[in-house]
Amino acid sequence: MTGRAAKSYTERRTVLDALLEAIDRRLCFAGLSPPDTRTLDDRHRAAILNASSDERFEREVNRLLLSLGTSHTGFYHRRRPRVSVNLALDVRLAPSPPDGARWAFARVGPGGAAARAGIAEGDLLVGFDDDDIRPPERWTCALGRTYELHVQQPNGAISQRRVDIPTTLRKLRTLANPTDTITATRLTPTIGLLRCAAFPGSIGIDTAQRISAAIASLRSTRLIVDLRAHAGGGIGGLRLLSLLCADRRGICYTLTRRALDTGRARDDLPRFSAIPRTRLGGAWAGLRFWPVLRDGAMAVSLFTEALGPQPFHGRVVVLIDQQTSSSGELVAAAAREQGPATVIGMPTPGRLVWAGTVGLPAGYRLAGPMATVYTWQGASVRTADLCGPRTHERMCSTTLSMNCRHHPVRFTAPARQSCGPCRR
Repeated sequence: MTGRAAKSYTERRTVLDALLEAIDRRLCFAGLSPPDTRTLDDRHRAAILNASSDERFEREVNRLLLSLGTSHTGFYHRRRPRVSVNLALDVRLAPSPPDGARWAFARVGPGGAAARAGIAEGDLLVGFDDDDIRPPERWTCALGRTYELHVQQPNGAISQRRVDIPTTLRKLRTLANPTDTITATRLTPTIGLLRCAAFPGSIGIDTAQRISAAIASLRSTRLIVDLRAHAGGGIGGLRLLSLLCADRRGICYTLTRRALDTGRARDDLPRFSAIPRTRLGGAWAGLRFWPVLRDGAMAVSLFTEALGPQPFHGRVVVLIDQQTSSSGELVAAAAREQGPATVIGMPTPGRLVWAGTVGLPAGYRLAGPMATVYTWQGASVRTADLCGPRTHERMCSTTLSMNCRHHPVRFTAPARQSCGPCRR
């Protein structure tokens, strides 16, 4: 078979068999029980092989993948690349309170497809094209397509919104401007607030520079880092952790299935300890880590950049909530384990994985968690308890008061303007 889509029963069977083998051998299931692929095969084979169209075939395969319970997971053809709805629309969806009957827009990124269509935080998704999609079902969007969304506003009115998905991943990612996602506010002459909505970019060169500039502009001796509703991203968050720790120290490491099966140790992994300053440096880093990138994931250890002392060291608070995911969870986990900050908030969703893709016959690809992320002390970030429980009402109040554990100073940080679902 070539790069064309699988149309015959035999071709689809070959693709399905390769997919099940990849699930067995390549995907990581930290904190989850490995799936019984025979049971998955029995339950979904008929619907997958007898799908009425290529699009329906992909949809049925993605229904199988949904049952794995893993994030960052999907199936698509290389000529029809698909991305998660969160990435496509630049949103964060959460089950609507109190019963979780609908998907609610808990976060809407500025400049994304959803924002351009007039969708706001707190709106409910009641229809996606002709489909009635409800939690916990997740789905993907094809690049370059236009979708019709039926959205219910807080006042109960339902409207139809047309969203245009960019044609390439590059165009999609350029909508996430580090200037919009990293912002700094000086609350008092000594207290600074750094909000990080996401860490755009896989290596995060622009993100790292923005974080450094934002913190420098605050000139604060006390710092609040707001990661609530953090949408994830690349390893630009390493710069934030490096500014919270004066020295060079290990913060996490990743292990692929192959690394786990061969018993590789943390100290034997390649080290990533500096975010490049230029695009040329980024290209060099890509060449250096190509041996571990070629399999779609990395077995690597991450170290802080040893940027030296900062005036706020020992007086830092990190805020997280139930919408803090992916790289935001890594920052919170490392801050709690290494001790440079007090972490306050609610349990996070456990969506930190190192995602990659696996090639399948007929030009199809399987995306999913290709590596498990561990804190430096060996805890899986997916299942780590990053902070003590806090009530939802407390985190969505007008102000949030806290005591720095290192100094008996009480200060107040403005909370986000209530989370989207709470506006209802």
